[in-house]
Amino acid sequence: MSTSNQTAERIARQNRIDETCVDTLWTNHVDGPLCALLPKDFGIRAPQILLPELRFKSLLRTLMNTLPEKTRLMIIDDNSTRFDGLRECAQSATQSMYFSTQRIEMLNYADNSFHAILSELSLAAVCRAERVFTSFYRVLKPNGCLMCASPSAGTFPAFFDIFEECLVTIAPQKCQELMQIIQTALDDDSISELFTSLGYDIESSQKLQFTLEFQTTEQLLFSTLVETHYLGFCLSLGYPDIDGRKLLTQLVRSFHHYFQDSQITVPIRRTLYHLAKK
Repeated sequence: MSTSNQTAERIARQNRIDETCVDTLWTNHVDGPLCALLPKDFGIRAPQILLPELRFKSLLRTLMNTLPEKTRLMIIDDNSTRFDGLRECAQSATQSMYFSTQRIEMLNYADNSFHAILSELSLAAVCRAERVFTSFYRVLKPNGCLMCASPSAGTFPAFFDIFEECLVTIAPQKCQELMQIIQTALDDDSISELFTSLGYDIESSQKLQFTLEFQTTEQLLFSTLVETHYLGFCLSLGYPDIDGRKLLTQLVRSFHHYFQDSQITVPIRRTLYHLAKK
C-alpha cells in the first residue's frame, strides 16, 4: 500500500473513532466555550488568528462557523502530516487558511503579528509552558488575546499511572524528575502564576469536566485525543538519554494490559483561560 493510501486510511479511521467517541462531547464542553471567548469584532476586516497544534477537526469546524469570512487563520504544528485531516475541513472554509510547519516555542513570525491565539494545549506543550507562552506573547499584538484550554490535575488519571510505570522501567533515574514536571504543568495555580509573570492579564478562567467513553483499547489509542495529546508526549520529552519510541512502544503495550473492560471511561479535566497581552 502506498504512503498516500496509508495516510488516507489512517485519517478515515481516526475520523470514525472521533465522530463516535469524542467529537460531540468535545465540541460541547471544549470547542464551543473556547470559541465563545473570541472577540465579536476585532475592529478590522481581516483579523489574523494563530492556531497552534490545531489537531481536533471539531474545533476547526466550530471556528469556521464562528469567525468572519475575511479572517486569516494560521495553523501551525511541528508535524506536517497532521495537516492532512484538517485540509478536508478547509475545503469548505470561507476564511483564508495557511499551514506552516514549525515549533510553537520557536515561532518565526514577526513581533506583534496576531490579533488572537487560540489553542487546545497538548500535554507536551504545557510541560514546556514557559517557552511556549513566551513565544505566544511575542507574536501577539498589544491588547491581543490568548484563549487556551489546558489539561488540569485529575485528567485521564489512567494515562499517568501507566506512564509512570513504564518510565520506571525505561528511565528510573529520570522518573521522579519528569513526574514532578508533569505535576507542576497540570497545576492551575502554577500556570496562573506563570501567565502573570510573563505579562498576561488573566481575564477569566473556568473548569471544564466531562467523561469520554471508548468501546475498545484500539479506539482509545487511535483517537485524536490520546494519539496526539498523550502518546505524542513520549516523543517530545527532550531527554536525550530516554528513548522516546521505546517508551511509547511499552506504553501502548501497557494500555492493552491495563484496560480489560469492554467499556473504557476517560475523565477529562481542563481549564479554560482567557488572557490578554498587556
